[in-house]
Amino acid sequence: MAVFEYDKHEAWEPLFSSWMCEIAPAEAMTAAAQPQEYIEDARDIFLAAIGKKVLAFFLTEKLASHAVKVFHGTRVSNRALAAIRREGLKPLNLLGRKAALVAELQSHPKWSSQQHRLDAVLHKYGPGWERGGMGKREDGGVHVCLSRSGLVKGCNHYLTHGAEVDNHVTRDLFSDDSGMALLQRMRKPMLISFDLTFAEAEAAANPYAVSYEHLPFITGTFFSAWAFRLSTPLWSPAQERDSLALRVPGIVPPHRLTIETLSDADLEP
Repeated sequence: MAVFEYDKHEAWEPLFSSWMCEIAPAEAMTAAAQPQEYIEDARDIFLAAIGKKVLAFFLTEKLASHAVKVFHGTRVSNRALAAIRREGLKPLNLLGRKAALVAELQSHPKWSSQQHRLDAVLHKYGPGWERGGMGKREDGGVHVCLSRSGLVKGCNHYLTHGAEVDNHVTRDLFSDDSGMALLQRMRKPMLISFDLTFAEAEAAANPYAVSYEHLPFITGTFFSAWAFRLSTPLWSPAQERDSLALRVPGIVPPHRLTIETLSDADLEP
């Protein structure tokens, strides 16, 4: 079994090339090698030549025995990091974050006048999300990205300040951005990766089981990158600075995790 890391195309690209030689008409390979304006254009050449259902089934069969690496970005205190190493990555439980938020925010100049609101604010973004109109955040999953570069260089607010909901709670509590510097100073950025089978990754990328227009989401992302590189070999997936998001249900146990400490310099574009 190979583990596919999206940004490292040099490792998985040869497999796609050998597989496509089994199914793709020669004229489709030739057409896809011509200059393409968008990443999806080369993919569409193969969909038209082979057919969506046939290509989706073929690639799903080929990828079934392989895994994909996904990345969770966060900014946590030493205490929270120790809990991750001990207990794994857990879905959000906002009321369970109270003690950590108190420890991090109690030095704020407005803390004494606003601390009485903390329980109500936590309820608003947690169990009371529906009445509060804040959107459901405790969704039973661990949120990850397919692209390491997309997470670290693109959507890296998780790494600069921590969980998005902590940012909302802090802004609500103090009515401005003044608490954000505390979250940043009291925490350090961590990149946590683990592997999923392609079937698990597809389910996590499509938690509501919506019908896909072209190819399954994870499969389509890899395939589109492979196809586009036929005409644009100097382009790489890591250059996108964007990422497909996945929601992995339940707890990811610690033995599956690889934890990497980052610096703020690593987060610069």
